[in-house]
Parts: sequence; C-alpha cells; structure tokens
Amino acid sequence: MLFSGVPGCEEHQLEVVDEDRFGDPASAAEAAALGSVVWAAAAGLDPASYAVLDLHLRQGFDSPEIAEALGITRNHAAVKLNRVKETMRRSVTALYMLQSGRRHCPALDAELRVAGADRFTPAVRKGIERHAAGCASCRQAQMKIVSPESVFSALAVVP
Repeated sequence: MLFSGVPGCEEHQLEVVDEDRFGDPASAAEAAALGSVVWAAAAGLDPASYAVLDLHLRQGFDSPEIAEALGITRNHAAVKLNRVKETMRRSVTALYMLQSGRRHCPALDAELRVAGADRFTPAVRKGIERHAAGCASCRQAQMKIVSPESVFSALAVVP
C-alpha cells in the first residue's frame, strides 16, 4: 500500500464495526487501508487538531458535541473541525510526498535527508509543503494523490 510503514503509526487500525457495510473482503480491506492512511497522516497534526479529528472520526462527535467536550463554542468547534479537514488534506498530500514523491524529486529527497525526516511530524509536513510550493515536479506528483475527502468518506465511526 502507498501509505504503509509510517513509523509510529502502526498502532492505528480501523475497526470494521458494521459488517453489512462491506459485502466482500476486498471492500473491508480497502476501508481498513484508507483508515490507516488517515491515522498515518494524522501524525502530521498538532495535538489539539489530532484531538478534534479523534473526537469526530473515532467518537462520532459532530461540532456541537466537540464544542461540549472541549469547552468551546459551537462556532469555534465548527471552525476547528473544518480546519482539521483542510490540514488533513495537506497531511495526506505531504505523507504521499514523504513516502513516494521524494523518489521523483532529488531536491526534496535531499532536503528530507538533511532534516533527518524519518518520521512524519508537523515540522516534516510543513517542510514538504514549503518545498512543494516552489517545485513543479512535486506539484505534478501531488496531482496523483487520492482525494482525502474520499478517504474520510470510506471510514466508519468506531463506537
């Protein structure tokens, strides 16, 4: 799988809680793989954003419930949730670039080696974003990435 083997993310698994949702083993395996992508990319989030993502995807909370859990207003919770979704889009893209894009861009590979980027962290995500903003090769590679929205839509909430 494209996003496998991210150090520190092996413990995140997607539990299939609705057996009827997946009529065949291939669908269940695909959903589990997509879930792994989400949690591997989540390693590129700051702790507060990770908490919002966890509340939303694992606990099934919507904005009002997130607001109550975090002691913030509903509007603030909605803004935080939307920002987390955007950051996850960027994280999935950066994770792809960390794992696969660097094979196509020697400059990115060199930058990541110098930085000692052996784990996907918020700092690594930001470094990849800075590089890709000025690199035509990396921007082209990013166009091959699966939409993070499709990744989210494949996930089941784990009660």
